[in-house]
Amino acid sequence: MALSPGGLAGFLLLGILLNLGVVVGAYIWHYMQQKKGLTGIRFDLRDISEKQHGVFRWIIFVMVTFCWVASVFATASCNFLKVTIQQKDVSVTYGFGFVKFFVPEVISNPAKCQGFASDGLGYFQGNHPAFTFAMANCILTSFGLVGIICIQFFLKVKRLRPLLWLLIKIAMYCSIWCCICTFYVQETSVCDIYECSLGQAGVMQVFNVLFLMVVSALLFMTDCGDEAAFDKCRTKTVVVRVPAGSMSTSNQF
Repeated sequence: MALSPGGLAGFLLLGILLNLGVVVGAYIWHYMQQKKGLTGIRFDLRDISEKQHGVFRWIIFVMVTFCWVASVFATASCNFLKVTIQQKDVSVTYGFGFVKFFVPEVISNPAKCQGFASDGLGYFQGNHPAFTFAMANCILTSFGLVGIICIQFFLKVKRLRPLLWLLIKIAMYCSIWCCICTFYVQETSVCDIYECSLGQAGVMQVFNVLFLMVVSALLFMTDCGDEAAFDKCRTKTVVVRVPAGSMSTSNQF
């Protein structure tokens, strides 16, 4: 029995919420264990130095930037899927995306990406549950990118940094699931009729999933730090000169 798009979306959403509940619940339990003086579960690498945590934060910054670029590109691209159509013993490859499709030059002159609204055949329709997950993936990775930029460059309030770091962890973790769910676009009606395979944007989305997994793991292992990346560089050493003879040492018995 085939699962309807709405049913699959519901099951996937339930899976995201269950996994998120497990992670947040484990994090809260770990915090309560620490408050009681017990060991709990160690999510961060306390044994390494702050300098090494800083290196991890720079790695996270670079990888989150890539994930954001990949998410936006995959959502806006007209080549997420390759749709192969046989026409008079000739294979013609169309592109299929969430908001656009690509018509090759032999069919449409000039060849270019077109929005779904411009198609009158009824085959390429952008109304698909995968599009919702693609947009959610873009929003979550955008939040993660803005958050890590704030952590690295701007946010200096110590009590707010752990809170923002926790929100980034949750956003990037949920983004993994949303990114995986975008591949449900292969269940669209076009692929029931014609042969579909991943296009350039689809392959990039595969690497995006892998990068998001690494980012999520690094976020849960790395500490947010107490100051921005360049705060130490801006720290000045103040030398106080004391005139000779102005201080005396007395020994009292």
